[in-house]
Amino acid sequence: MKKIASSISFAKHNFIKYQAFTLFSILILGALFLLSHLPYFSIFLSVDNIINIYWIIVVLIFWPPVKFSFVLGIIFSLLACFFLILSQDAIAERSGNIIYFLIVTGFLQTLINHLRKESS
Repeated sequence: MKKIASSISFAKHNFIKYQAFTLFSILILGALFLLSHLPYFSIFLSVDNIINIYWIIVVLIFWPPVKFSFVLGIIFSLLACFFLILSQDAIAERSGNIIYFLIVTGFLQTLINHLRKESS
């Protein structure tokens, strides 16, 4: 019960900060989608790359727990299995790319946390 109360008080004290960060991250997502429709940017900004860039921004702004990346990777792997059963190979392949990126991001978060603990 104390954990829930501390989470609620944390949310109350940091609501404005996270509201601004959320608005900022949504604006960046919109800018990436707009850039993906411009010539030359469309080559580099596929849907997979936009999702990957957005996830990096979310991790840098909010710094979610490391297990969050891994849990999202597991969810996407279940979705990929579901799409393979339905013979939607292209969607399953894109999900696989996102899974790989989420696992690498989770590993990098773990590595950075470990290096921070060693230096302090």
